Amino acid sequence: MKKLFFPIFLLSGVTVVSGIRIYQSGIGEETKILFISEILHMIMIAILFIMGIIYGVKRIRSKEEGFPEDDELSKKIIRKSAGISFYVTLFIWLTLLFVNSFIELDSRLIFSYGFIGMSLTFVITWLIINSQGIKDA
Repeated sequence: MKKLFFPIFLLSGVTVVSGIRIYQSGIGEETKILFISEILHMIMIAILFIMGIIYGVKRIRSKEEGFPEDDELSKKIIRKSAGISFYVTLFIWLTLLFVNSFIELDSRLIFSYGFIGMSLTFVITWLIINSQGIKDA
């Protein structure tokens, strides 16, 4: 249970601090694109928070049923999804840098888009690999 408390505490803390930070930043009339990006940030943070809570609840249930926390298959799924998402996020960063050469964006926006893209890419690849399974080849 101690291993599970820290990630949920960290996830909740990051979500609350991100929400307060975005709320306090304020919106000017000339920054309409920043307002849209803030809404997208909040939606992505909420999605990641909900998925983290679901993951935590599943781990608690499996621990209560007596299953081991980290078996070989789940480690292999995480390793494979991390490898695939690494290569995909390289292209995300290259695309963001390419877009930044045409449209002048704030560096904080680029980093936030990149980090949100990285986390969503990992979650999506993990969901795909977890649902399909790992094929021995």
